[in-house]
Amino acid sequence: MLWMRASSCVARALNVGTNPVIVSLVQGDTEKLCEAMNCASRGERFDWLTRVDVNGEVLSPLFWSIRDGNFSIAKFIINDLLTIRADREAYYYGMSKLFETHPDVVEILCRECPSLLESCLFDGLMWHSRDVEAGFVRVNYYIVEMYGVPEKEPNVWRTPLAILVKAGRNEVFNHPVGAKLLQVKWDRFGKRCFLGVQGFYAIMLILFMVGNIEYHDDCRFKGLRYFLGAVALIAGGMQAFIAVRQRRCGWTDSAKIKMSPFRVNLPNWLRSPWNMLRFIACWLLVIACFMEQCRHWGDEQEYHGPKEYNRVEYVSMSINAFVGVLLWSQELQILVLSTRLAALTYNIGYMFEDVGRNLVVVTGFVFAFATALTALQSEHFETFGGSVTVLVRVTLGIDPPSMIKLDSLALFFLFLFVICVTIGMLNILIAQLWSSFGHVAANKKVYAMQHRADICIHMESILPFKTRKRLFDEMHFDLPVPFSQGDAGPPGGIQMMEPASVRNGRFYMPDRILRFTGEASPQDPWPALSKDVLLQEQGGLITSEVVESDAG
Repeated sequence: MLWMRASSCVARALNVGTNPVIVSLVQGDTEKLCEAMNCASRGERFDWLTRVDVNGEVLSPLFWSIRDGNFSIAKFIINDLLTIRADREAYYYGMSKLFETHPDVVEILCRECPSLLESCLFDGLMWHSRDVEAGFVRVNYYIVEMYGVPEKEPNVWRTPLAILVKAGRNEVFNHPVGAKLLQVKWDRFGKRCFLGVQGFYAIMLILFMVGNIEYHDDCRFKGLRYFLGAVALIAGGMQAFIAVRQRRCGWTDSAKIKMSPFRVNLPNWLRSPWNMLRFIACWLLVIACFMEQCRHWGDEQEYHGPKEYNRVEYVSMSINAFVGVLLWSQELQILVLSTRLAALTYNIGYMFEDVGRNLVVVTGFVFAFATALTALQSEHFETFGGSVTVLVRVTLGIDPPSMIKLDSLALFFLFLFVICVTIGMLNILIAQLWSSFGHVAANKKVYAMQHRADICIHMESILPFKTRKRLFDEMHFDLPVPFSQGDAGPPGGIQMMEPASVRNGRFYMPDRILRFTGEASPQDPWPALSKDVLLQEQGGLITSEVVESDAG
């Protein structure tokens, strides 16, 4: 009761002596906000929609409505800002104003109301022509702010694409704007840089297979191993430099350790499992290459006996074993070039998570039954460690010992173990993997695009600032984007000629420009639209002819 009285007093205080925009926000009334906007001049309309002054404090009407859960007003504000209006003198498009006053709008929408991200924001960042030219349709994508202006946001991990990958839903890459943004970055630098990194590590893998695996104890390849160690040292040092630089710049994020309540703050470069594999592999390879000891097994006669290795050699061979697994595993990232195979690599991550969770339960069963069988002191189960080893061999089917001499109680415990682990947990794991693979296979395209977007972000993060700025300047976002021959529209985008089949898609909105006749002064408000026309405008269905007839 006290809260209701306090809130009503605050509402009355805000309603008295304030402008109509604040009144409509307090009351949550979309129609009143529309009426208020009909009073705003063309030059000030965007300012009214992006900032209000409440007792000296400047607030955002968009974030106000989102925090209040009034998504209908938030939808109206985004749609109104991203509606392209035209008079005889100029075009009015609030895309730049929206991102200038709300640089974190993508992050807020991803977190608070992701439905508005696609249906309002992304829809308002493109324009389709209604005319077909030689089987193609003009499509303008206003993605300058989504691309990320280096001068405004030097932190790559705060650009809209990075936020979409981290906080957004995978479905955003099904939208033409999300797909085009990714395509531009992937084609301009992402794919080329990625192939360069993969090629470098592929060469390292070849040298490793020759010098450290096939001829690991041959003195003739000692120089090759030293060379590979030096290359690995340089590669590991470069990654360490990138990690240190990102930590100093604050480009870090908290990563949760799998199957544990702990989190660790890592540079964003090392949060990628692929980069972490390369980082660990490089430093292990440095150790292995400079530890490797070559042997002369006999120059004149061939050595036929078993080779014996000292402790240092065995440690070096063990490190080579781990390096081999890591280098071959990181090469799997090349599968991102294929949509189907990229979804498979994404599914591998799910698989390891499911296997890890099941292994925790399986480990508990192994320890429990090992304790019981050790207590019985049956054959092969005299010690706890020996019992664990036997049960692991039974689970994996790797040469289990004969159980003929087990007594009845020990045999009963072993039977229960097989039921719980081999039949129970392993079948549950198979069912989980099948479910995960089915989900990923059904959405393989968006998972592949998300993986590529993640690669683009990592590749962009290691580019020098001058290179990033040059790539941005080459897009020429400052030039007007034409709607047709001789009709230059607002800047901040790119124009593509898409196949005419886009007209059959659900995102096609032909010529969504509201064109007004009559006076063209920035001090005059736009002609008032009726409620029905407003609803058509909010749905993206209005045409210029409708506006002229209703507004004229």
